Amino acid sequence: MNSYLESVDLGTVKPTSTQLDRIEQLEIALHAAQVKFDAESDSAFERYQSDARAQAAKQTFAFWVNQRAPSYNQALKQVQIANGNLQNYQISVYGPQYRTLTAQRDKIEFRANNEFFQEPGYVISSPPSNSEFLRWGDD
Repeated sequence: MNSYLESVDLGTVKPTSTQLDRIEQLEIALHAAQVKFDAESDSAFERYQSDARAQAAKQTFAFWVNQRAPSYNQALKQVQIANGNLQNYQISVYGPQYRTLTAQRDKIEFRANNEFFQEPGYVISSPPSNSEFLRWGDD
């Protein structure tokens, strides 16, 4: 799906090399923010799991992280800012219709990163076993 969205021709003027360089810089900044967030997320989750009080009180990670790990929220905010900067610049380069594509890309990426989210049409069930599989003419 994501590669399909990236292949859509918006019919806009090709970006200049300066614009492409700026997009690349913003993508690098987003990647750096994501790497920092991933490390902070791992660290925060390890601290959460070892917090006996949080476990005894059955606190959720979402609740715990807001109370005990402000650096997690700061790193998350940096990812959101970097992503917003990149998307805003891409919209300024590729035009307002690019916003629709980025919204769809973000929707796909969010759902892909959230293992508990199921979207009809994206969930693929396993095929039936051979004993359950009917061939044409076997009825």
